[in-house]
Amino acid sequence: MKTAAYAKLHQRASHYAVVGVAAALDVKGGVIQSVRIGLTGATTHAMRLASVEKALAGKKADGIAPAAASAAGDVADLNADLHASADYRKAMIPVFVKRAVEKALARS
Repeated sequence: MKTAAYAKLHQRASHYAVVGVAAALDVKGGVIQSVRIGLTGATTHAMRLASVEKALAGKKADGIAPAAASAAGDVADLNADLHASADYRKAMIPVFVKRAVEKALARS
Protein backbone atom coordinates (compact mmCIF):
# COMPACT_ATOMS: atom_id res chain seq x y z
CA MET A 1 0.00 0.00 0.00
CA LYS A 2 1.34 3.40 -0.92
CA THR A 3 1.09 6.02 1.77
CA ALA A 4 2.62 9.39 2.62
CA ALA A 5 2.84 11.93 5.42
CA TYR A 6 4.43 15.28 6.23
CA ALA A 7 5.66 16.46 9.62
CA LYS A 8 7.09 19.87 10.34
CA LEU A 9 8.40 22.12 13.02
CA HIS A 10 6.92 25.43 11.96
CA GLN A 11 7.89 28.99 12.65
CA ARG A 12 5.07 30.31 14.82
CA ALA A 13 4.27 33.55 12.98
CA SER A 14 4.58 32.43 9.38
CA HIS A 15 4.08 28.66 9.73
CA TYR A 16 6.98 28.08 7.33
CA ALA A 17 8.96 24.95 8.07
CA VAL A 18 12.00 25.34 10.29
CA VAL A 19 12.38 21.60 9.60
CA GLY A 20 9.89 19.71 7.45
CA VAL A 21 10.00 16.07 6.39
CA ALA A 22 7.87 14.31 3.79
CA ALA A 23 7.80 10.52 3.75
CA ALA A 24 6.33 8.45 0.91
CA LEU A 25 6.26 4.72 1.54
CA ASP A 26 5.20 1.55 -0.20
CA VAL A 27 4.36 -0.97 2.53
CA LYS A 28 3.47 -4.63 1.99
CA GLY A 29 2.91 -7.11 4.79
CA GLY A 30 4.22 -4.68 7.39
CA VAL A 31 7.54 -4.29 5.54
CA ILE A 32 8.67 -1.05 3.89
CA GLN A 33 9.27 -2.00 0.25
CA SER A 34 10.35 1.43 -0.97
CA VAL A 35 10.65 4.85 0.61
CA ARG A 36 11.29 8.45 -0.35
CA ILE A 37 12.22 11.03 2.31
CA GLY A 38 12.30 14.75 1.52
CA LEU A 39 13.66 17.48 3.80
CA THR A 40 12.62 21.13 3.71
CA GLY A 41 13.37 24.21 5.78
CA ALA A 42 16.64 23.04 7.25
CA THR A 43 18.81 23.98 4.25
CA THR A 44 18.63 26.50 1.42
CA HIS A 45 16.76 24.02 -0.78
CA ALA A 46 14.66 20.88 -0.47
CA MET A 47 16.62 17.65 -0.61
CA ARG A 48 16.19 13.91 -0.38
CA LEU A 49 17.72 11.89 2.44
CA ALA A 50 19.02 8.97 0.35
CA SER A 51 20.91 7.23 3.14
CA VAL A 52 17.78 7.16 5.30
CA GLU A 53 15.77 5.83 2.36
CA LYS A 54 18.30 3.04 1.89
CA ALA A 55 18.35 2.24 5.61
CA LEU A 56 14.54 2.00 5.81
CA ALA A 57 13.97 -0.12 2.70
CA GLY A 58 13.19 -3.70 3.68
CA LYS A 59 12.62 -2.85 7.35
CA LYS A 60 9.57 -3.65 9.43
CA ALA A 61 7.63 -0.80 10.98
CA ASP A 62 9.39 -1.27 14.31
CA GLY A 63 12.87 -0.86 12.77
CA ILE A 64 12.72 2.82 11.88
CA ALA A 65 14.39 4.38 14.94
CA PRO A 66 18.04 3.63 13.97
CA ALA A 67 17.55 4.95 10.44
CA ALA A 68 15.84 8.08 11.70
CA ALA A 69 18.61 8.70 14.23
CA SER A 70 21.17 8.93 11.41
CA ALA A 71 19.09 11.32 9.31
CA ALA A 72 21.09 14.49 9.97
CA GLY A 73 24.36 12.90 8.86
CA ASP A 74 23.78 13.63 5.17
CA VAL A 75 22.80 17.25 5.65
CA ALA A 76 25.38 19.99 5.21
CA ASP A 77 25.07 23.77 5.16
CA LEU A 78 22.17 24.00 7.56
CA ASN A 79 20.26 27.24 7.80
CA ALA A 80 20.74 29.40 10.87
CA ASP A 81 18.59 32.41 11.58
CA LEU A 82 16.65 34.09 14.35
CA HIS A 83 14.12 31.24 14.34
CA ALA A 84 16.55 28.35 14.88
CA SER A 85 20.27 27.71 14.97
CA ALA A 86 21.94 25.19 12.66
CA ASP A 87 22.56 22.90 15.65
CA TYR A 88 18.90 22.98 16.63
CA ARG A 89 17.80 22.19 13.08
CA LYS A 90 20.31 19.32 12.97
CA ALA A 91 18.89 17.93 16.21
CA MET A 92 15.30 18.18 14.94
CA ILE A 93 15.85 16.40 11.61
CA PRO A 94 15.84 12.86 13.09
CA VAL A 95 12.82 13.71 15.26
CA PHE A 96 10.75 14.79 12.27
CA VAL A 97 11.97 11.96 10.04
CA LYS A 98 10.69 9.53 12.66
CA ARG A 99 7.39 11.40 13.03
CA ALA A 100 6.75 11.53 9.27
CA VAL A 101 7.57 7.86 8.75
CA GLU A 102 5.47 6.79 11.74
CA LYS A 103 2.56 8.89 10.50
CA ALA A 104 2.81 7.34 7.03
CA LEU A 105 3.03 3.84 8.52
CA ALA A 106 -0.07 4.49 10.62
CA ARG A 107 -1.96 5.26 7.41
CA SER A 108 -0.92 2.01 5.74
